[in-house]
Amino acid sequence: PAATEAATAVASGVEDGVLTVAMECAYAPYNWAQPDDSNGAVPIINAAGSYANGYDVMMAKYIAEQLGMELQIYKLDWDSLPLAVQAGTVDCVIAGQSITAERLETIDFSDPYYFASIVTLTKKDSPYANAKSLADLSGAKATSQLNTVWYDVCIPQIPDVQAQTAQESAPQMLVALEAGGVDIVVTDEPTAMGACAVYPDMV
Repeated sequence: PAATEAATAVASGVEDGVLTVAMECAYAPYNWAQPDDSNGAVPIINAAGSYANGYDVMMAKYIAEQLGMELQIYKLDWDSLPLAVQAGTVDCVIAGQSITAERLETIDFSDPYYFASIVTLTKKDSPYANAKSLADLSGAKATSQLNTVWYDVCIPQIPDVQAQTAQESAPQMLVALEAGGVDIVVTDEPTAMGACAVYPDMV
């Protein structure tokens, strides 16, 4: 809520010469928050002392540069991203939100800059570690991020799946797997690869 209120105070619209871009800042490798401006990170306007970095930040910087505009990054939670565009509190969102018919009813999308494969993440010692098909995941306790195609469309395709509560963020779904609350997490390949770098017991 505090992040949404901060973004609401922004004078949005490209006519002000500032490109205001919202993202989660919690969805590595696409976007994340860090404590300094190393490696080209950009200050997060509504999170003092935090800087955004990742693929989405690189795209935001490129777009702002091409438009000759100043860039401002705002951190919002996943569900607030489309709402901020609808309300006009930010100019755009750069995030890993899939283009769906439902979302197209309320917001416009550009062409995607990256198409990510959907994968399953599990522990190396899991009975699902060598799964090659949906059938091999049968009966798994699964989760993913709230309001994503992974949770809403992919998980229900697993035979006899034990769908667990959706997680509010990508880090929370990884913690659920690491803590043993679920057998598998359905996500995109870059997120899974990043998770394997942080959690060596995941595959």
